[in-house]
Amino acid sequence: MEEILKVESITQYNTLKEIKTRHPLITSFDSGTAKPLSSGKFSFEFYAIFLKGVNCGELKYGRNTYDYEEGTMVFMGPGQVVGIKSEKDYNPKGFALLFHLDFVKDTFLANKIHTYSFFI
Repeated sequence: MEEILKVESITQYNTLKEIKTRHPLITSFDSGTAKPLSSGKFSFEFYAIFLKGVNCGELKYGRNTYDYEEGTMVFMGPGQVVGIKSEKDYNPKGFALLFHLDFVKDTFLANKIHTYSFFI
């Protein structure tokens, strides 16, 4: 059974992607300028929105495998496990926005985000 890497903070994620951390609770970046994640299973403890600029290959979510095409948006909530199969010398294009729930603490969004089906 493959081990799941638990990524608990924005700073830890930025370190994996070799991105400078400008704020500990939120990050956004151009995927084409960041280091791709290695193959494996990951669990993120924050929200993530990815806009894929090219076909990014295989992403395993639950027991299903998805092939994301150009222009696809991918949403992930805290605690979800995703499997990534990276291709050698592949640098994905697109943009990402990741934020910890504490970033929106005491706001309308913090009270409603758990009801948004695309993060479930």
